[in-house]
Amino acid sequence: MRKILIIDDEVGVIRYYKKLLESEGYSVLTAKNAAEGNMAMLTARDIDLIMLDINMPQVDGVYMWDVIQEYNDKLKVLIFSVRNIEEQKRYLPLATDYFDKSQSVEILLNKVSSLLGSKKPETMRASS
Repeated sequence: MRKILIIDDEVGVIRYYKKLLESEGYSVLTAKNAAEGNMAMLTARDIDLIMLDINMPQVDGVYMWDVIQEYNDKLKVLIFSVRNIEEQKRYLPLATDYFDKSQSVEILLNKVSSLLGSKKPETMRASS
């Protein structure tokens, strides 16, 4: 089972995306700040994808990006934010992909599926 770490300071956002991704068969870890995200990376070494918010208090996603790169520069990182995608790219041009939280969940699920090299959610449901 593919493992995703969501790092976002908004608990409601974390709950929503955790439930969505678990319903698609992913294992989901969560962190509500950079310190928790760092701890999760250290304790769960088999993370396949990190979904990282760039707008967080204290330690923002841009700094957390640097921490992730030091930890494992091959780890896939999907930046997800209320900022539009072009603005996200200006902050973190080397991220694996980007998601604007105003986009549909289908777009997010397709991006996650593509990044993890797994079947698209529609195919997964049809074959279950």
